[in-house]
Amino acid sequence: MDNTGDYRTDRYTINYYPAEWESSYTLYEDNPGSTSSLSDKEYRLVTFTGETTPSSINIKIKATGSYPQSKKTKKLSFVIHRTGFTPTSVTVDDRKIRNYKYDPTEKTLRFEITLDNDKETPSEIRVQ
Repeated sequence: MDNTGDYRTDRYTINYYPAEWESSYTLYEDNPGSTSSLSDKEYRLVTFTGETTPSSINIKIKATGSYPQSKKTKKLSFVIHRTGFTPTSVTVDDRKIRNYKYDPTEKTLRFEITLDNDKETPSEIRVQ
């Protein structure tokens, strides 16, 4: 494949495993057709920070940086494994998500959000 193709990734699946301590992960994203993204500082970092209590899960997401041809928004499909409680509410930035699915047998919660890569403040997911 040559480097003239469209490499913009606009969807990721995030598998989240709640922990009893604060956890974090940083996703590095660039144009895979470029050999100089890192040295040219043409990349995006998406940082996920999570905290879990016996009755809630809170995840903050912050995107920084950009690269040519990157998209303004990104779809994130979340799979939260081993929830210690049955969720009754899922919100993103204080807006309720209605289309979440919880499997009580597997104790797995699934939902999708759209992340604004240019948002100044972190997006916040709350599961209660």
